[in-house]
Amino acid sequence: MNVREQVWRWLLMTRPTDRWTLGMVAQAVNRSGAVVRRALAIPLKSGAIARSDHGWRVIHRQKLLMIWAVFHEGDVVGTLTLRAPVREIEGYMLPEALWTGPSALRFRGETLPADYDQVWVYLSEAQWPLLVERFRPLLAPEPVQRRSTANLWVLRLDAALTNPVPWPQVFVDLWQSSRWWSALFSGGGGIRRWGLSFIGKM
Repeated sequence: MNVREQVWRWLLMTRPTDRWTLGMVAQAVNRSGAVVRRALAIPLKSGAIARSDHGWRVIHRQKLLMIWAVFHEGDVVGTLTLRAPVREIEGYMLPEALWTGPSALRFRGETLPADYDQVWVYLSEAQWPLLVERFRPLLAPEPVQRRSTANLWVLRLDAALTNPVPWPQVFVDLWQSSRWWSALFSGGGGIRRWGLSFIGKM
């Protein structure tokens, strides 16, 4: 995930009363203050964050979350098409994987607004061969192995991502998906109230 998104995620994980400096953010994402300042340009211009003599703070969390959702670029390590339902795929998963998308909600006891047919996880690129080997008995034939049919998506793990995956990260992953059920989870399709309930979990 690019540095700009890491900065936005860090901001969304602060408390509403928190004040922070460019130096604090730069240290958290291990980048220079100049890089952080560029990452703050869009949220600042939109009024999602504000600067004062006492430091910076997030003043409109919903707006910042939606900015991130729109600009989010998922970094895919690989995909697999497996001859198995999602519950079986989840049961086979490597213990090092971090759940996102619908699986993240299910494993945290959330009531799901729809069924889903894909499993998404964060995993380091180095563990991709281990995952492929683990799922080899369930692999569909090679001609079927394409993204349009994939039901297991592995996203690249960044060093700052925590376990469990933070709610804002789960939300933006769902927002960017084109699956029919993703709108029900992320708040589109006329049921925005459910999607915005993520704000209350942050």
